[in-house]
Amino acid sequence: MELRKISEAEFSAFVNDQPVVSFLQSEHIAARRANDGWQSIVLGLFDGTSLLGATRVYSKALAFGFKKFEILQGPVIDFSRESAVVEFLKQLKDYVRSNHGVQLEVTPNLLRIHRDNDGKEISGSYDSSSFEAEFQTAGYAKLPYSVSDNRADIFRWVFAKDMTGIDSIEALEKTFSSSTKRSVKRAEKSGIVIREIPKEQVTIFHDIIEKTGERWDFTARSIDYYVALLDSFGAENSRVFVAEISPENYRVYVQDLIDKQQKIIDETSDDGVKEKASTDKAHYQEVIDAVKDATEPIILAGTVVLRYGNEVTHLFSGSYKEHSFLRATSLLRAHALRYALESGVTRFNFYGTKGNHTGHPKEEGIFQFKRGFGGNVEEQLGVFVYTPRPLVNVALKIAARIKRVLR
Repeated sequence: MELRKISEAEFSAFVNDQPVVSFLQSEHIAARRANDGWQSIVLGLFDGTSLLGATRVYSKALAFGFKKFEILQGPVIDFSRESAVVEFLKQLKDYVRSNHGVQLEVTPNLLRIHRDNDGKEISGSYDSSSFEAEFQTAGYAKLPYSVSDNRADIFRWVFAKDMTGIDSIEALEKTFSSSTKRSVKRAEKSGIVIREIPKEQVTIFHDIIEKTGERWDFTARSIDYYVALLDSFGAENSRVFVAEISPENYRVYVQDLIDKQQKIIDETSDDGVKEKASTDKAHYQEVIDAVKDATEPIILAGTVVLRYGNEVTHLFSGSYKEHSFLRATSLLRAHALRYALESGVTRFNFYGTKGNHTGHPKEEGIFQFKRGFGGNVEEQLGVFVYTPRPLVNVALKIAARIKRVLR
């Protein structure tokens, strides 16, 4: 078996024959990551003229001519073919070593165990030990979860939905929970509409993400990042959707909520219920006062979805907190799923998810929101590392830390 470079066309043809391949292996992400100094090459493992596996390998220049390497959600190969996998992994090591690599990190697109809609383990259904053994046999060390779980660039936990057999919007919505169905209907009833915006209007989405980041304590990426991402995937494989509502519909809907709270105040004798209704009424009054002079559609929430192979990935989303009672995010996510259905893909990836099942109770609400659309929690196998020049690797990391401190 021989490892050699293959063309993007050869890789695309190979990927198209696979059930699901992550967008992180795509030429689109490679183009975007080039802006951050990452170069990529596609390598294939051949047995004669037969292509057994392939992967995109990223490299980034370090000091003194050294490089670090990454394989994101790869390699793409049938991991049940143990001898081929081990040979592939070994030859990838040789490639990294011969190209001045100090370290190679591999995050395979493999599950550790099967989990259900709640994140609970489904016992006896799946065994990943043989896959992990392949990496060990090939000479890779597994990064401890205590390390990888604290890195923002690694998603150990994702939530995904199998779209196989769903052939209509009605069939799709039957897979939603009852509370999610109600939220979607409530949003539609209020007059919210979903609009696709071109990349020239990505500042609209960027403002949403900035406000969301302030609430959830993360720093939004630059506008240039989103433009580069959309450019690399192209209009045929990327969508930016926003949820919006006309000022007239907004005022009518909120006024109805105010009237309902007033009715509760007038009719109830329960002090607790009366107090809550008074608080809600005051909140709705503040909201309606804030848009009393609005003439343009009011933006409520936004999302970015990407398509690659047989998967649509819901990559980014955000919303304005003051409008959350309208449930715009529910309608927006339902619309993204409808887009996936129309695209004919077999999988919808909600991407990273945390909650009680991962020891992050603060994010349980977001997990339950995703869970309402149907799907399963997926726990990735982990990160595997090969370090051909350990002393150089440590020295370069120390130098990089010192450089950051001295800036």
